[in-house]
Amino acid sequence: MKGENTIIQIDLKDTPFPYLPKDIAWVKIKPSSKIKNVVPYALQAMKDHSQILVSGSGAGVTKVLSCVEILKRSLTNAQQTTKVAYEK
Repeated sequence: MKGENTIIQIDLKDTPFPYLPKDIAWVKIKPSSKIKNVVPYALQAMKDHSQILVSGSGAGVTKVLSCVEILKRSLTNAQQTTKVAYEK
C-alpha cells in the first residue's frame, strides 16, 4: 500500500508567522484549486485588506507559488515573505 496524504486544517495561530493582524485575508489553496479562480479572488482580497496570506499543503504548494508569482506581477509594490513549515 502506498503512502497516504493527510490534510490537516490549521488555524491562523498555527501558521509560522507569529505576528499576523487579525483582519488579514487568508487564501487557502487546495490541490484541486484552479489558479484561474484563485488569482481574481486574491486580487480582490488585496483591495480589501492590507496583507494577504496564501497557504497550501501537499500538492497545493506548487499552486501557491504560481499564484503568488502572478500576484507579484499584478501588484506594483508588493513584498513577499516566504516560510515553509514541516509537520510529521
